[in-house]
Amino acid sequence: MEKKTVWLTEQGVQKANKFFRVEKLFNKNNFELVKHIMLALQANVIMKIGDDYIVSGGEMKLLDSTTGRIMEGSLFESGLHQAIEAKEFVPLSKENRSMASVTYQNLFRMFKQLSGLTGTAYTNRKEFLEIYNLHVDRIPENIKSVRSDLKDHYTVSLSNKLELIMKRTTELIKAGRPVLLVTESIFTANIYSNFFWSKNISHNVLTGSQNANEAEIIKMAGKKSTLTIATIIAGRGTDIKIDKDVQEIGGLAVIATEHFSSKRIDNQVRGRAGRQGENGTTEFFVSLEDKIFEDFYVNRIERISNKKLLKLNFFQKEYIKHKIKQIQTKFEEDDYKNRFTSMEMDETLRVQREIIYHERDTIINQNELNHKQFVYLLKRYAKNIIDSENYDSTRFIFDFIDESYNIDDQINIDEKISDRFNYVQNLLAPYPKAFEEFVNQILLKSIDTEWVSHVDKMQQLRLLIDKRVTGQKNPLQEYQEDSQRLYKIFRNSVDKAILKNFMLSRLEIKNNLKVTFP
Repeated sequence: MEKKTVWLTEQGVQKANKFFRVEKLFNKNNFELVKHIMLALQANVIMKIGDDYIVSGGEMKLLDSTTGRIMEGSLFESGLHQAIEAKEFVPLSKENRSMASVTYQNLFRMFKQLSGLTGTAYTNRKEFLEIYNLHVDRIPENIKSVRSDLKDHYTVSLSNKLELIMKRTTELIKAGRPVLLVTESIFTANIYSNFFWSKNISHNVLTGSQNANEAEIIKMAGKKSTLTIATIIAGRGTDIKIDKDVQEIGGLAVIATEHFSSKRIDNQVRGRAGRQGENGTTEFFVSLEDKIFEDFYVNRIERISNKKLLKLNFFQKEYIKHKIKQIQTKFEEDDYKNRFTSMEMDETLRVQREIIYHERDTIINQNELNHKQFVYLLKRYAKNIIDSENYDSTRFIFDFIDESYNIDDQINIDEKISDRFNYVQNLLAPYPKAFEEFVNQILLKSIDTEWVSHVDKMQQLRLLIDKRVTGQKNPLQEYQEDSQRLYKIFRNSVDKAILKNFMLSRLEIKNNLKVTFP
């Protein structure tokens, strides 16, 4: 799968320094600036309309990368959604922030028992074993497949391939065969659709984004002399029922407009035809300008392409065939490494998450609060803030103690904390358990607010860390080291929030305790 990452070049960093008037862009003080630069680059360079999202009714809507369907109500996180909305000039929605995240791999590993059934799992059996400790077994076919997988067709240019696909599709339709033309993306599907309309060949387009019509399009796809153009993900796993007279003349014909990034996807495309023992054929059309060669540069392919040949000889075709298999293997290995690294990175956040959740449970379930210990902690937090961050005492008092402080006054911070504690305790004394409830609200509010911010920073770190491999560094090790640093910052920010919330929150008691946090 194509990775949705982007990075600044050295020239880009220099331009950013000049434009934003900063001395060094990648400085800890510029975290938010770097975040928004990366979001803007992702939105404008990586995220494509029609592939990742659509704009409908003045609103940006996400497309599911697995099904191609519109994901109603779903938003990208950490500001990316708003960056894309700004790009498309639609009203900005409220930013969506995560309180927790988990990879699919770690989510599935939480279950005591795992099992699944798919027609293409055997291709990825190594990954199932290494990540889930699951063996993949092959179940014999209920009805023997009689599908014919025809030889690939090779052309030099995309225009030649387009003409060849047009010729082959026309032949099949004239013979009464239903044709399913499978493309790489919604964008490519629309190109082929426009091309067929220009030749007055009627057809249906199945992209997965038109939920209301999908069932009807699939129903029609098996009819005699019908052309359906689909993406690799639309209608996947659905049986296309073919008529009896179609079965007698060869069944459904699947034409793939190119080889895809993995053998598994190729197999899923082939699996559209010849289901349940029916007749059917599949064939792939390849050009030297296909996306698979664009994503993985091959010098010899470039040389062959530059010769501007009208036809390719046997040896050139065999080389291209071999190179496609090699590229697919490389893509699959890279995808596996990325998924494995992502899972390992998530382990770091999982450990932090379990610590925080345990602390929250302890706060919620505690029976009695040790008042002296709580005051001691508040005073320690204050001392640590002043000592570790070289906090100016006047600024500290403004931020944490008293907003109406007179700069000429001499204030003992420990005494102020004790005075506030006594004031709150006396105020809430007539109400049983009210003080404990107040402190619990402070602790939970402080942890939850800072945790959301921490998870957001960890997600941004994962986006930024990916490119560090170019500097001969291990991205996982870099992530773990930086995540420990962020975790320390998070713990300090929780301590600050507890102190500030205790000292500056406003209390009101009517039917129940109401706390207004600063």
